[in-house]
Amino acid sequence: SETVTSVCMSTNGKLIVSGSDDMTVRVWSLSQLDETVTSVSMATDGKHILSGSDDTTVRVWLPLLDFGLQIRQLNGHSAFVTSVCATTDGN
Repeated sequence: SETVTSVCMSTNGKLIVSGSDDMTVRVWSLSQLDETVTSVSMATDGKHILSGSDDTTVRVWLPLLDFGLQIRQLNGHSAFVTSVCATTDGN
């Protein structure tokens, strides 16, 4: 198994960066949601991440410009959002 060898938190407390002996650097968002995240999807253009949650929301995130930056919340679902999927054209 790979071992995390270094961890650093951003000054705003919203991101953690980890380095591992598998030669990867990962950025983790500390965004807090109200409920369990049930589904995630990456747009094919790599510019957006979608998440669906038990709080009946779908959220759109920017993964590359500002890790973990939520840019939109889609409300109006009457039950848990159990699956999200991005279209191939990114819309």
